[in-house]
Order: sequence, then structure tokens, then C-alpha cells
Amino acid sequence: MKRFLSVMVVLGFFSFAVIACSNDGTSEAKSLMQQQVTVIETYVEGLEKAQSADDMVQTVDRYSADMKKLIPRLKAFHDKYPDYDKDGIPKALEAELQRVEKASDRLPAAMMNSMQYMTDPKVQEAMQRMTEELSGMY
Repeated sequence: MKRFLSVMVVLGFFSFAVIACSNDGTSEAKSLMQQQVTVIETYVEGLEKAQSADDMVQTVDRYSADMKKLIPRLKAFHDKYPDYDKDGIPKALEAELQRVEKASDRLPAAMMNSMQYMTDPKVQEAMQRMTEELSGMY
């Protein structure tokens, strides 16, 4: 669980890198952030609606697959705009930031809902795969 939370924290830093970009990359940042927020919202919804260990595995696997596609693009953005926090958060990204905050507010309750499935070996395997796959991308 600690490794999972570590992955989530690192992803949060990538989110901050995208939302706090310089004005030169605002349109690209907005597109990336919209995609990332959609991935996060889908993950939270999956946790909230999970009715079985299989639902949890599906949710974790989808999140992993979606983030594996997105992380290289986030890294490329950060490389392209290394001074991402120079000017603060552009106003053009405020709506996406609010979506991130709303999804983040729902995450603790969603995680509590999913706790009942965390001891299932299939869920543990999916969580381990996610941790290994995503932590290797940083």
C-alpha cells in the first residue's frame, strides 16, 4: 500500500508540473491535463462503484494502462517546458484544476470502499503490477 501511495504522490507531482506550466505551453498543458483528469476521474469512479475483486482488478488495470500512455507525454511536456512553474497556474487551466480537486476530494472515500477487496490475491497482484509498471516510468 505504501508503494501505491508513493506512485500516487509522484503522479500528483506530474499533475502539478502540467498545471503550473508557462504560458507558452498552455494549450498543450490544457490538453494533457484534461486527459489526465479524465483518467483520474475514471479511476475514482471505478473505486467507488467496485462491487467485487474483479471490478477492482479491472479498475486498477485500466488506470495503469491509461497512465502508461500518458506519463511519457507528461515527461515530454516537462522536458519541453522546464520552467513550468515560472509564471504560476494559467487561468486557462482553472476548470481542469477544479476537476482535479473534485476527484481528489472523492478519492479517500473511494479508497475506503475498495479496502474490502485489497486482501484478494487478484487485487494484490493488480496493485503490484501497477506499482511496478508506473514506478519504472519515472
